[in-house]
Amino acid sequence: MTTHYILMEQLYEKYGYPSRDKFAYRLRREGHNYTMKEINEFLAKQYAAQVMKQTKKPKPEEYSTVVSSEVGGSFQVDLIVYDRFKSNFYQYIFMCIDVYSRYLYAKALTNRRMDTLLTCFYDAFNKFGVPENINCDNEFNKNEIHTMADSLDIKMWFSDPEEINKNAVVERCNRTIAQMAASYRSI
Repeated sequence: MTTHYILMEQLYEKYGYPSRDKFAYRLRREGHNYTMKEINEFLAKQYAAQVMKQTKKPKPEEYSTVVSSEVGGSFQVDLIVYDRFKSNFYQYIFMCIDVYSRYLYAKALTNRRMDTLLTCFYDAFNKFGVPENINCDNEFNKNEIHTMADSLDIKMWFSDPEEINKNAVVERCNRTIAQMAASYRSI
């Protein structure tokens, strides 16, 4: 180890693990003229910096983006399972969102039987119109859903469980609804 490194290490411990800019300021205040490159290299080797460093997911080359050119062009559908906090036997929330307008149809359910789900689909269609496409999870990949889609000339898209950004619009909406429900529970 060089004397510069040992000196920086002593000052680093003396100042109580500050941020990079504060550390550089304190070094300069004591008369040490280290470059930011040297300071960054030193800090990168410190245990605290390695443990606290935020990890970022690598961005895939291409996303399978869902684009809708008009209202009612594409819906995303999901089912929130909320059985930990069921109330009056309601433990599921059917979520259907229009990708273009972001209008949401949400309905609390007591069960997830196929006849109940089909009723929710038809209720959403009555409210928003019949879409050209529906994106949903594989839990909706059932014969009854396919029959309904074929009869209404709807193209169904089922997400791959390994896909990173599957049904991102409805999943973000699910998070908002779950946070709202949690805030109501805490009142």
